[in-house]
Amino acid sequence: MDFWSEFSKTITTAADQTVKGAEKLTDMAKIKYRIAGLNSKLDEVYRTLGKLRVAEAEGETVGEEAYAPLIESATELKAQLAMQEEALHKLRGDVNCPQCGNRVKRDANFCPKCGESMKPEQQD
Repeated sequence: MDFWSEFSKTITTAADQTVKGAEKLTDMAKIKYRIAGLNSKLDEVYRTLGKLRVAEAEGETVGEEAYAPLIESATELKAQLAMQEEALHKLRGDVNCPQCGNRVKRDANFCPKCGESMKPEQQD
């Protein structure tokens, strides 16, 4: 293969890798945006639950029918959050800590939760 053919192949490969990297970053940004939106909705549900609890503490009668849809909504939002966070972990290539099972970025040296080394020990 001559120089120009090899050069062209190298440029094409680099361009393909750049496009794939950009797509991955875009997908990660979309997931993070969804996570932020879900967290915002969940915060609003928690605020509303708190307001109901304060109203009860101040003597108002608040029935179970006021709490039930909010609790159901919080449960659903938390499930959606877990799915989005799992998708983000998968996209980033995160790994599980061998000690505690916490999700850790693949290039981390130690687990931020338990401190376990994430690098395999060298065999002598």
